[in-house]
Amino acid sequence: MSDEIQMMMEREAGAPQNVPQLGVGFFVRPVQHAKQSKLAGHPVFVDREWFVCVIPGDRNSRIERPATDVDKKRFPQTYAAFKAAEHQAPVNGFRIEEWPQISRAQAWTFKAAHIYTVEALAEVGDGHIDKLGQSGRELRSKAQAFVAMAKDTAAVQAIKAESDRKDATLADMQRQINELATQLSKRGKAAMVA
Repeated sequence: MSDEIQMMMEREAGAPQNVPQLGVGFFVRPVQHAKQSKLAGHPVFVDREWFVCVIPGDRNSRIERPATDVDKKRFPQTYAAFKAAEHQAPVNGFRIEEWPQISRAQAWTFKAAHIYTVEALAEVGDGHIDKLGQSGRELRSKAQAFVAMAKDTAAVQAIKAESDRKDATLADMQRQINELATQLSKRGKAAMVA
């Protein structure tokens, strides 16, 4: 799941030999997961497979979109090579390369050490932290503080959401009471007139 797209030349499955090959690639792009982000109190990204296709020599032919099952069947060799090269588990959490506390080079260093999220950095044990360089301990402390703050933020957001839900319920109940009071008032006035 690197930032690079490995392109291959492949003819669409089942196409005759006289059909030219296309430049095709599959890659993984992190996409923010709204529900998990809200629960966590910070952006949470999940990996999604994407598809890119170009006609060699045509600068305006680039197609780039989320990969579909049709794309995978149309270009099975490229997809198989992409899956074979994929060696990381899907990333769930605050992606290390998205964390503003570190440089891009540090993010690559952490990813090489199988640290793909800030949450994973916060959990690195003392026996391994010195392998991350001179700033490893400091960055782990910052990651731990970030994760703790995010949990607190998530808890506050959950409490606020519950409070907002209760406020909406109370407002609806008050509206119903006002409607009933208006109806009773009208009936009382009508009874007095009769």
